[in-house]
Amino acid sequence: MEAPLPRGVGELMGACSLLLDQRAFFVNKAGAAIAVKLQDGTTLWTERLPDSTWASPLAAGDRVYFFCRNGTTVVIKPGDQYEKLAENRLTIEGRLYGYAVADNSLVLRTGTHLIRVQTAKK
Repeated sequence: MEAPLPRGVGELMGACSLLLDQRAFFVNKAGAAIAVKLQDGTTLWTERLPDSTWASPLAAGDRVYFFCRNGTTVVIKPGDQYEKLAENRLTIEGRLYGYAVADNSLVLRTGTHLIRVQTAKK
């Protein structure tokens, strides 16, 4: 038996998604994020990000990263409630289009640059 779509998910059809710990995290180009319980389709939370996004959410360790086009990254704790851990903004020209993970760092792609972000070496 198929579970009905929860309220708000219809607007995210075609959105980028991430499956993690029995939850689906969606984000659309307008920057609307939603978490849904996979078992029954229950909407857990919805949140508006600071800007639109074209990149899929990223799970790394015990965090989920949402990358906005204006260079803002929102970091949350994956769970049944929305819990923002951090919001960081890179000053970029143009827009952020995508990311990659390499050697314990993030590589962010703008229209003209690749930016590597990592923890400072001690």
